[in-house]
Amino acid sequence: MKEIIITDISWDTDDDVKDLPTRIEYDIVGPLTTDMNELEEQLSEHITEEYGFCHNGFCWEMNWWKKE
Repeated sequence: MKEIIITDISWDTDDDVKDLPTRIEYDIVGPLTTDMNELEEQLSEHITEEYGFCHNGFCWEMNWWKKE
């Protein structure tokens, strides 16, 4: 399974929300796009949809050898 580690998430909140993660592990299901802009858009949408908050940016890296 392919996994992407999302880190350094800059949440767009009023600083009153304290329980948002700074690191997320995101599993890729299906084929991985080779378009990095498309991949970053997919990650951005996942962050917003999963946690219900927008963000001002994040970092990410691929972890291709995740063990089950």
